[in-house]
Amino acid sequence: MLAHPLALMGYSILGASILAGLSSLASFSTWVFMEVNFMALMAVILPQGTRNSTAPNIAYFLVQGFASAAILMSIAHGIMAASASFVPFLFFLVKLGSAPVHFWLVSVIQHSSWHAIFLFSAVQKAFPLIFLSQFESSLPSGMLNFAIVANILVAILSSLNLDDLKLILAFSSVFNTSWFLISLYAPFSALLNFFGAYALALMLLTAYSHFLGAGGIGTSTCTLAPLPAFFFMALVLSVAGFPPSLLFWAKIELIFSTLYAFPAAFVLTSAGILFLIYIRSFAPALVSAAPGTLTSSPIPLFVPTFALASWLPVLFF
Repeated sequence: MLAHPLALMGYSILGASILAGLSSLASFSTWVFMEVNFMALMAVILPQGTRNSTAPNIAYFLVQGFASAAILMSIAHGIMAASASFVPFLFFLVKLGSAPVHFWLVSVIQHSSWHAIFLFSAVQKAFPLIFLSQFESSLPSGMLNFAIVANILVAILSSLNLDDLKLILAFSSVFNTSWFLISLYAPFSALLNFFGAYALALMLLTAYSHFLGAGGIGTSTCTLAPLPAFFFMALVLSVAGFPPSLLFWAKIELIFSTLYAFPAAFVLTSAGILFLIYIRSFAPALVSAAPGTLTSSPIPLFVPTFALASWLPVLFF
């Protein structure tokens, strides 16, 4: 499916548009590249869609298109550069799938393919973050802080007693959005490092979950031999930012590169709570499955290689 010519062309445009957006200095040109990126996403998603994923894909494109139109209107009326620009910031939160306007993203991810989950949760957050970093000085700090706290609380409270891996990843995306918003207080290089670490960890987990046909936590682990189950858990914990994964060190860099101490300390504490929730959700499935009752499952070569790579410390931050 990944070899579809339209999808390959879409991947090329996705990468090129993000690079062009990073080098763009004008709001309108950045918006144009964002829409090119959006059209490329359609080229990537649609050839790989199934009957079950058609509805969430349409919902995603409708919400994103509405938010893009609202952002264009803000640019045209000069609202983006205005101090405390509440309205455009709200629509950027919509595009990020951030609380308190996150409900649509959770519903979309729950019914999407693993491939689409990676694109929706990581790749498509690049342009909203590029936009917000360009207007850092005019962001409404009160609403930014509110969004940070809201993402944390929503993710923690909604993750209790979940056993569906896609839902866990959806609320993990909501939680990590708080880190993306905190990174707006840090140098742009710290934002890029965090984005890269998160995208890598999520890409590996979704690729392995697709290989396993994973869904619920029980079916993701109890049907595996011990070694594949170990790699699966390593990838899950790397997405959670458990030390010493790449994402953990990227978060540490964010903390040390910003002086905005209160949200950072609050997020660090809540990250520990969310990690305990993950352990509480996954551990019973692993412990209750005795090695003698587990079925054997082959491990593709990329899994141990990249699972280990995703846990290497970032030495050159």
